[in-house]
Order: sequence, then structure tokens, then C-alpha cells
Amino acid sequence: HDAQSHAVLPYSHYLSKFTAYLQQLDMESNGKSVQRDGKPVDWQTGPVVWGTPGTNGQHAYYQLIHQGTKLIPTTTILATELTPSVLGQLIALYEHKVFVQGAVWNIDSFDQWGRTLKNASEN
Repeated sequence: HDAQSHAVLPYSHYLSKFTAYLQQLDMESNGKSVQRDGKPVDWQTGPVVWGTPGTNGQHAYYQLIHQGTKLIPTTTILATELTPSVLGQLIALYEHKVFVQGAVWNIDSFDQWGRTLKNASEN
């Protein structure tokens, strides 16, 4: 759907750092411009991840999400309470999402050295 950003708006104070974790996970892992074989990527990878806890969220971006012209994905996940198991499930869900996106985009999501066209051609 050509969405270029992803809002994360957790409604639990205990998840106040979750958006920052997902920024690190998603943008660092899938913000790549080189495929596994060293060829340049011809498609958009890794969206910009942003947001704050929904309890303190800025009205301006809620207005943009609800009435603006940009497509900003906002999946709803409900749990009766936040337990270590639920937190682990959330982390596993997003880690798996990043892995699958990397496989679809033919990029090495967890290549932390940041393969570039120059050093890919040297290998």
C-alpha cells in the first residue's frame, strides 16, 4: 500500500519505551539499500517507525491518522493485562515481522555491518 511510516501507540505506561525498541529493530534492521547478492534494492524497504504511548499521544498526529491523506498502518492488539508472556509475544511478533519483510525484500535484516554496493562488490 506504499505506506512509508508506521505508528506505534501503546496504551500501557509500561510500554512507554516499546516504540523506541521497535524503531531500533525495524529501521536499523530493514533500512537497507542493498540486496543479499549485492545488487541495489529497487523498492522501498523499512518504514519510519514513530509514536508515543497513546495515553500521552500528540493530538496532531491522531488528526493526521484519522483525517489525513497519508496511509499510516495502526494494527490493534489487545491483551487483558501486560504480563511477561504478553510482552514476549509482542517482541516475537515484531521480530518475526522484520525477518519476513527482509526475506521478501531480499535483504539481510540482521547484517549490522551495513553492506553497501561498494563492499558488496568486493566480496
